[in-house]
Amino acid sequence: DIVTGMNLPVVAVDLPSGVSGESGEVLGSAFRAVLTVTFARKKPGHLLLPGRERCGEVVLADIGIRDEIIEAVAPRAFENRPRLWIASFPAPAVDTHKYKRGHTSVFSGGPSATGAARLSALAAARSGAGAVTVLSPANAMQVNAAHLTSIMLRKVDAIEDVHDLIGDRRPSAFVLGPGFGIGDKARDFTLAVLAKNRRDGGVEGLVLDADGITSFRNAAATLFEAAGRPDAPALVMTPHEGE
Repeated sequence: DIVTGMNLPVVAVDLPSGVSGESGEVLGSAFRAVLTVTFARKKPGHLLLPGRERCGEVVLADIGIRDEIIEAVAPRAFENRPRLWIASFPAPAVDTHKYKRGHTSVFSGGPSATGAARLSALAAARSGAGAVTVLSPANAMQVNAAHLTSIMLRKVDAIEDVHDLIGDRRPSAFVLGPGFGIGDKARDFTLAVLAKNRRDGGVEGLVLDADGITSFRNAAATLFEAAGRPDAPALVMTPHEGE
């Protein structure tokens, strides 16, 4: 508190005092550094709020910790940056077609809550997916059709429609949650996607966001059990602080 009150530029070593390296939580109080010098690898506290805001620029300093030592620790958390996934990015080739670059399917909410799904679909297309489909309930088909051009549209109302879609073997990734609504339908659709084996049908992953996450607030064990199967599609959760 005294450091904060002095309004001076501060350089932190490892982490600003008061920031948890494990979670980014501020334990009591913590000053805001303009620069944080840490060692070998970043900690979760450098990347997760609110600690991230207290670190300023983060610089990694080499103090002789070899890579094989880090590998022996077997870390399970990684910073999301291009070198983590660029080798798997589906760069176009002269003989490619859209389904070789991945097919993303985004579940839409009802007629008054379709915009978030369309924004997600457009983001998937801009980030490199070869084909993108909005999966819309029947009562929102006209609303979605009026706003979509390059994005495909398919009616999905019931769990049977989800099973048919997965059996089509084309969708490689799903997004569920933006504007979808909270409840049994979100849980059932999520579990249906996670029940698919990657090696059997090409469903590689599910991004669960917003209402999709909230729908499991009292059933987290069910979600993580479904996602924990060895052959289950990868589950990517994107919560904000309120979720």
